[in-house]
Amino acid sequence: MLDFKPVQVKSAARLRKYYSGCTYRLCEYSVGVKLMWRSHWHPVFAETNGCLVVLNHTEHSGYLFDYPVPLPGEGDVDAALDEIDRWCLEKGIAPAFGVVPAEEREHLMERYPYTTVDNDRLWQDYLYRAEDFITFAGRRYSGQRNHINKFKSLYPDWSYESLNDDNVEECFQMALKWRNQNGCDDDAEKNAEMCVTLNSLRLYKELGLKGGVLKIGERIVAFTVGEPLSPDTFVVH
Repeated sequence: MLDFKPVQVKSAARLRKYYSGCTYRLCEYSVGVKLMWRSHWHPVFAETNGCLVVLNHTEHSGYLFDYPVPLPGEGDVDAALDEIDRWCLEKGIAPAFGVVPAEEREHLMERYPYTTVDNDRLWQDYLYRAEDFITFAGRRYSGQRNHINKFKSLYPDWSYESLNDDNVEECFQMALKWRNQNGCDDDAEKNAEMCVTLNSLRLYKELGLKGGVLKIGERIVAFTVGEPLSPDTFVVH
């Protein structure tokens, strides 16, 4: 029987053991998302047959499993799915999976012939090539190039630096000020996003997050934060 434990900050190292080699390229399969959104999804995790099994739960969605994440060269996904089936049978519920990697969808549909698939556009991630963001070459990125050139001409004293211990508190205060000035208290979704952002800054070191900071003169005007998903993919939280 699966032995679930709550996802906590102290769980980060155990989760990262699986996520660091995960090839699904979905932001939900990351330590940061699991911790940043735990007050909404209430995730718990178990380890079985060399795989990480995460179970999420909300009043709206009910119980939703992530697809099992195997240790490279060690994990047995089908054995982990068998354990999920046994857990669901014990609880008297049908197995349900959320945010399934596209390459594994057919396998699940073969395993569970009577399946309903919901492909919500709002839940889809955007994938970009790093090379495209470095060069913004071609007509496709003409708009981005124009924005960058306009920014540079308006603010010639701009600078960029990595998120670090010296600037993370200023990023937090800037985000908090933005939250208070942009009606977040009256917009539940916007408020949730900002609370998650603020929490991620407080925990960036413990979660192994990385980020960048944009300045005009000495003033921080923007920042970004995220984490590696795999050797060739980075998720921007």
